[in-house]
Amino acid sequence: MQTAERASFRAAAAHLGVTPTAVSKAVAGLEAELGVRLLHRTSRHVALTPEGATFLRACRGALDQLQAAQDEVLHAARVAEGPLAVSMSPVLGRTVIDALPRLVSRYPRIAVRLSFTDQLVGLVEEAIDVAVRIGELPDSALVARRLAVP
Repeated sequence: MQTAERASFRAAAAHLGVTPTAVSKAVAGLEAELGVRLLHRTSRHVALTPEGATFLRACRGALDQLQAAQDEVLHAARVAEGPLAVSMSPVLGRTVIDALPRLVSRYPRIAVRLSFTDQLVGLVEEAIDVAVRIGELPDSALVARRLAVP
C-alpha cells in the first residue's frame, strides 16, 4: 500500500522503517502469491497495474474496517460503562451518596448499585466490583488500596 501511495520503493521503505529490498521482496512475494503483477516498475517510477488498483481498493476497505474496529475497542476501553456494584460500610453511605451525582455526570454510561454492610462479602460470589471498608484488611487474596488516612 505504501509503495503504491508513494510511487516509490525507497519512500515506502523509509516510511515503514525497512530497507527498499525488503519492500521489493514483499511486493514480489505478494505478486507471486496472487499470480498477477500489481506494479509497473521502471528505474525512476512505480505505478499500479489495473489489477494492483483493484487490489489496493479492496485492501484499503479492509484496512479501514480494521482501523475502525481498533478505534472502537480502544474507545470502549477508555469509557467506563455498564454496571458497577459497590459494597461499603454504612458509615460511608452519606459521603458516597453525596459524591454519586458527580460520578454519574462524569461517567453517564455506568449504573451504580450500592449495598451497605459491615460484613465481609464474597466479591465474586455476590458479583461485587468494589468493596470499601474502614480499617485493616484481614489476611486475604484481595487487593487493598488506602483511600484516606484518618
